[in-house]
Amino acid sequence: MPFLADPLGDTLTRIRNAYGARHEEVIMPASQWRVSLAQVLKREGYISDYWVVKESDLQKGRAIVHQALEKRLIPSVAFRNPELDWVETLKRKGLNISREAEKELRIIRQLFAAKILKHPKRWGPLKSGVLFIRLKYLEGFPPRPAITGIQQVSRPSRRLYAGRRKLPRVRAGLGIAIVSTHLGVMSDSEARRKGVGGQILAYIW
Repeated sequence: MPFLADPLGDTLTRIRNAYGARHEEVIMPASQWRVSLAQVLKREGYISDYWVVKESDLQKGRAIVHQALEKRLIPSVAFRNPELDWVETLKRKGLNISREAEKELRIIRQLFAAKILKHPKRWGPLKSGVLFIRLKYLEGFPPRPAITGIQQVSRPSRRLYAGRRKLPRVRAGLGIAIVSTHLGVMSDSEARRKGVGGQILAYIW
């Protein structure tokens, strides 16, 4: 994963754009901080779920990809084509794919579509894991995104801190502030209950 000058901004932008495009999931390279943020969003009801996929979770799928390249069943550029269902193509060409391997291949295809993976022989991003976040939509017609607004507060050039008595209330309590404390990343309401302050990262509503 290339160095990001503003990993907070990158993460929030990915989530904002995914909700704006009405996607079901958003995918990004995993980090301890990003997983902590996903935990807070799930606890507060803003996402449905999250999970991390690691290199060891996709061994059978990777073996199929290597086999396909060795037998030249499809060119390497095909993996980067989001319009081509190369999993079905490999099955039609007679490659023996178990149900478990097919499931892993579908995940690998998602990683190529999200441009997390860019070449079928370069699996580096999987070493630190990939974070999948399943977005949440509320009942209605059409269904409404659980997150309607995201505002980044702290930036690399300007960090905002608040003590436990001065933690902000977002939209009169209808939203949350994401706070980085010495006890970990949490919502403002969690920080109040634990009696801690910290760096105000973002507002979510």
